[in-house]
Amino acid sequence: MWIRCFDKIKENAPVQAGSLLKISQQALKFCRVRKYAISHEIDDLDVGDVGEKANRRDRVLTNDELRDVWLYINKEYDNHIMSHENRIILRFLIVFGCRLSEILLSTWDEWDFSNNIWRVPPEHSKNGKEIIRPIPSNFKNWLLLLNQSTKKREYVIGFDVKQCTASVTIAKIWKRLNHKEKWTAHDIRRVFATMLSDNGFEHNVVEQLLGHSLNGVAGIYNRSQYIEQKRNALCWWVNYLDSLIEVEEKIENDTYIHA
Repeated sequence: MWIRCFDKIKENAPVQAGSLLKISQQALKFCRVRKYAISHEIDDLDVGDVGEKANRRDRVLTNDELRDVWLYINKEYDNHIMSHENRIILRFLIVFGCRLSEILLSTWDEWDFSNNIWRVPPEHSKNGKEIIRPIPSNFKNWLLLLNQSTKKREYVIGFDVKQCTASVTIAKIWKRLNHKEKWTAHDIRRVFATMLSDNGFEHNVVEQLLGHSLNGVAGIYNRSQYIEQKRNALCWWVNYLDSLIEVEEKIENDTYIHA
């Protein structure tokens, strides 16, 4: 029965079939451990038996492409290129290098404007650990303006997450900007990591900003949060982004928020 189900999915979505296998195996293991039910029917199956593995992406936006995106976020308010909702989401993705789910699920109680910290709770983090990101001073004013617009709503972004199609719509922006190669919301994290690393910021600082766990001995013994180093990195990054479009009025003075 399992194989027939996976085969049916594989016909049109082989990568999703492989992903579904891994999720199903984890779910059955959970049930076995807690004595809810016992089944070993799919224990011996590999992704290749039922579908395909996703190709590992290595897409990094060029400076010109990054400039295009930042320009349409900040100055060129063309809803045919980028919706208002996607402009808000992309600001967060680019500035913080966060995962799409982290900002979609973010609520204002995660944001400490007194200490200038964004704390992503463990339940919203991929590795199940809290992520601590400083709020760069040159981005704070825009956040405060957004807060005034959306503080009475459930989420920071100001609209219903259940109806959000950002992962799909953002993945179409590259075409509207006439970029030669597809990029997705997740590829922005690669740009973020690459640019910070190439400009001399420490590996551990970049990894923590991305919300990754430190590997090896460092992950066991190094409990530093590198707050000031992360703050310096993010302030540099926002300045760099602004320099790409030569903004006369910097992002912290942006008042175009109608959430």
